[in-house]
Amino acid sequence: MTMENELWSDTYTPRTTDLRGDDLDNGVWNLAIRSQDEQSPVTLRYRLDSSAKDGLTRVLVDQVTREQHVLGEEGEIVLTRYTEAFPRRLNVVAGDEQFVAGAVEEILSGLPEAFALAQNYPNPFNPNTTLRYALPHPARGSLKVYNLLGQEVVTLVQGWMDMGRHEIGWDGRDGAGQNLASGIYFAVFSADGKIITRKMVLLK
Repeated sequence: MTMENELWSDTYTPRTTDLRGDDLDNGVWNLAIRSQDEQSPVTLRYRLDSSAKDGLTRVLVDQVTREQHVLGEEGEIVLTRYTEAFPRRLNVVAGDEQFVAGAVEEILSGLPEAFALAQNYPNPFNPNTTLRYALPHPARGSLKVYNLLGQEVVTLVQGWMDMGRHEIGWDGRDGAGQNLASGIYFAVFSADGKIITRKMVLLK
């Protein structure tokens, strides 16, 4: 893989990293693009080596958009919606059609399709509980707990969050480390302009 940018100095152009050949019958390669201070779209240009094994199906899977790009002899793919906080993850799947179809389905089934906040477990709880949340792509947001008066009692997550499924525990304490009284509390997950709320019951 060779990466070029006219703004980079000669010292760093081109930037190259090793990408193993697809001489195996079936394989999945994990790629990650890390960006810093880059706002414009990233264009991936590829050209398959003429010595690559014939008869293979090759697909590039974009984990953020869930798009599948069938790779021909050469071409380009434009990537947007990336952040320097986390790498942009892609997969190259190569092999016979049956293997590729199964591998792509497995990759996509492991990715969340929407922002989500599951009901905490256990609920009611005393004093520990677990919250699970999911993001289809990296986003800036938060996971906070509020009381019945709408007052924030603790922030569990704040800032950039990576795509995927996550979980975090809460021990029934406020932001100052004080034990909270029994009652109803609300977990509020906010990301990418979306807000999801779950009611939690703390019993002592």
